[in-house]
Amino acid sequence: MPFLFLTTNLSESNVSSISNIITIIGAVITILGIIHNIYTNNSQQMKIEYSTHIMPILSNAAIKQEIAILDNMHISYKGVKLRNPYLLSLKIKNTGNVAIENPEMRIKLTDNTTIIPGYFEQLPPGYEDKWKFGNNTHNTCELSLKHINSSQEVKAIFFLDEKPENKIVFECPVYGIKLKKVSGNANFKNSATGFSMKNINIIILALLALSVIFSYRVIACIDLIIFEAGLATYLDPVQLYMFVFGIMAMTFLFNSFGIKTLDEYVIEQRKNTSILFVTTTVVMAVLGILITFNVIYSNEAQIVIAIVMAIVISLLNHIFLVTR
Repeated sequence: MPFLFLTTNLSESNVSSISNIITIIGAVITILGIIHNIYTNNSQQMKIEYSTHIMPILSNAAIKQEIAILDNMHISYKGVKLRNPYLLSLKIKNTGNVAIENPEMRIKLTDNTTIIPGYFEQLPPGYEDKWKFGNNTHNTCELSLKHINSSQEVKAIFFLDEKPENKIVFECPVYGIKLKKVSGNANFKNSATGFSMKNINIIILALLALSVIFSYRVIACIDLIIFEAGLATYLDPVQLYMFVFGIMAMTFLFNSFGIKTLDEYVIEQRKNTSILFVTTTVVMAVLGILITFNVIYSNEAQIVIAIVMAIVISLLNHIFLVTR
């Protein structure tokens, strides 16, 4: 008899009791989530998110024929010859709720690649003397920013004489500032979709609250859907509800507090992360089928698998949102 979707003849009183327990647990999670959001919005926080993106100036076809073409081509910027030139885009956003004044910032290449300060894209009016490039060496460049207002974005462009082989380092050694590297779009709110991690968390929190308030009706609807689909032998509405509720709750927690090491890895290794994401999704689907249709019969094994599945699916949801 499967644990995750245990088939039992639950009486209405039993369902009501379980629903009450879920309501209490869900109410605690929801209240804590609301308190966390209120605290986050009202307390002064200095946060900076940044992303880097490298793109070649020459076409891919030219790069493939590097020896034949580049020997007969002379490209230079500010007196520095760029044999195989690349552009480095650095996006910075103040995601806190207070302005940050005169932050110490620098971008550093950890190999022999030469970096040359270029220009600021979409420079706000009046900021010509407020956002500038500071001192620079052959592989390091400082940014001199008088201030960055809350939700304000800075996009600085640099020229590189070749594609860097090692990691690009962005530093902001200022007390009290939380620095976070994000994916290519810097996880900044997309004006076309309105996407942001904060908005997603609000939606999840709303779903959790609604599922708590109307838990009995939600379970009844799930029960009806299972019956109509002919899966009543395999699926139990209460435990299916608890499973989905647990996934939403853990996704909210992962999104709210983050997992620094995991987040940094998926951003740095996007290609490997995509392969891992697809593989893990397939494995989770197979495990779900195995315990749903009682192929794995041991209740103890099913309990462990169900818990692992809920945690992994929550992590997959979090990873998907981090890499958007």
